[in-house]
Amino acid sequence: MAVRTASRFDRIVQTGLIAAFMALIALPFLGLALRLDERGLEEKRILAPPPALDLRHFSATHFTGQLQAYLTDHFGFRSTLVRWNARITAQTLAVPLSPRVMFGKDGWLFLADEDIIKDYRCLQPFTETELRQWAGLLERRRDWLKQRGCHYLFFVAPNQHTIYSEELPAYITRVRDTSRLDQLLAYLKAHSTVTVVDVRPALLAAKGRERVYQKTDTHWNERGAFAAYQEILKLIQGWFPGLQAVPRNRFQDTAMTGPGGDLAAMMGLTDLYPEEVLGLRPLDPRRAEMTNWPLDRLKALKDHPSTVEESGIPGSHLPRLVMFHDSFGTALKPFLAEHFARALFEFQAMAFDESILEREKPDLVIQEITERYMWVDFTDPNRQLTPE
Repeated sequence: MAVRTASRFDRIVQTGLIAAFMALIALPFLGLALRLDERGLEEKRILAPPPALDLRHFSATHFTGQLQAYLTDHFGFRSTLVRWNARITAQTLAVPLSPRVMFGKDGWLFLADEDIIKDYRCLQPFTETELRQWAGLLERRRDWLKQRGCHYLFFVAPNQHTIYSEELPAYITRVRDTSRLDQLLAYLKAHSTVTVVDVRPALLAAKGRERVYQKTDTHWNERGAFAAYQEILKLIQGWFPGLQAVPRNRFQDTAMTGPGGDLAAMMGLTDLYPEEVLGLRPLDPRRAEMTNWPLDRLKALKDHPSTVEESGIPGSHLPRLVMFHDSFGTALKPFLAEHFARALFEFQAMAFDESILEREKPDLVIQEITERYMWVDFTDPNRQLTPE
């Protein structure tokens, strides 16, 4: 029986398949070596560094573990492959790739971290001891400032879930009506004289006119920040009668479509879930100009924040402000800065840097914290929240 000899065409096809297979195998290593896919993903973590080769203390197990972690995080074309997987999963299965994100109604995305869901559902209320500790912490800060002739104002920026609860998935339900924020505000009203402003009613009222939070991001937009700013100005007018909030009609509404916010970025799908950013443009020139502190000055602080910004209106007789805030304070700062001769904004949740306060000698300190961080035990000096 004659054996069929492979034709030249067959050999070319086989050689081509082998070459294509070898190229496919080599492609990730080529991408890693040449850094061909460095767009990166918003993973909210530090990627593994290259393994360190220390011959004096070499451990094969430790080195191979470092190498594996590095290759896992920097695998050639990893970002592209993750995006493809996220897109397919989201579009075909309607399931977000990131466990930290959940799909809401009408294109809304929400943070799905366990603590924020427990908080929204009111599954883990404050104990009486925890409420006393919170009140004690705020009162100690208030009293320290009062001895120096300074006012203290505390407020909580509500979660997206709190203001737009109707957009949450139907399976996210509350087991009781009183949230941790409700508890804390009620306790402070009944047992403390710390000045607190509840910005939720203003946000809910503004929400009836316009969207005040971003749909693909955990934060409020400029219009939501403006509603909170107006409430803050109403309260501090009792301390500083000359301060008047800028009227809403002195701003022009703006809207522009851009990449999705932090929730879309967690899935690697900022293009698939764009954000219509609703903003405000002042009709009058801003008097205060924001300036970032350089890194060497930041490192000199006891608790190194991610940013410190300062602003001022030279020659004015306005009061001085220090504000400790988290990421919700970012959109609020430009509105507040217009009312102070000097304002310093430290990005460090629940910070209270006495050295800065002694040097700045403010007339007012504003402390802002996001509702989702209220489960953090700030009364424990060993627990600090990392800036976002």
